[in-house]
Amino acid sequence: MREPDLEPTPRSRLERAYDAFGSWPLVVLAGVLFVPLQSVLGWWPTLVVVVATGIVLITVIELIVIAPLRKKRAVRDTERGLFECAHREPGSGLRGRWARGYAKAEPNRLIFQLGASENGPLAGPLEIYSFPTVIGEPAKAPWTVFPGGRVMTIRSDNTTLQLAASQASLKLLNERCLSNPTPDP
Repeated sequence: MREPDLEPTPRSRLERAYDAFGSWPLVVLAGVLFVPLQSVLGWWPTLVVVVATGIVLITVIELIVIAPLRKKRAVRDTERGLFECAHREPGSGLRGRWARGYAKAEPNRLIFQLGASENGPLAGPLEIYSFPTVIGEPAKAPWTVFPGGRVMTIRSDNTTLQLAASQASLKLLNERCLSNPTPDP
């Protein structure tokens, strides 16, 4: 059997630049404009204007420029059965921690590879879970693990694992991989 391809769609140049520099250019601009504005408005009003403008600009850049690029990447990955997730196995070294990476849903098989989505390529060995079945209903994922996501408990071979992913990713997992899919809410 050929080795599965878990290489996610690469980030665009704009996404990489935003991840590398973030809001630092706005902080520098605010620092440069602070002194001239302070002489006109005063210290406190200038601070309020600079902070409010910075928050608005960061939000606009994130929502209008970066979010559509990330969504386009997620759609490309989903077409290949690939999705970002976090998982842990009860009783393992990850008891309190979650391993973030990507999973690929294939018929009767779930493949996971460790790697941070924003921090570079995937690393670590492939973990293959054969004939996964769902145990219970998906629950809300902790915000620190997968913001806005759901947690599904899955039994596979001799292992039980918890998988945290977005609602759309869990739906993809249900459709392509699970032996006993959960009904859609």
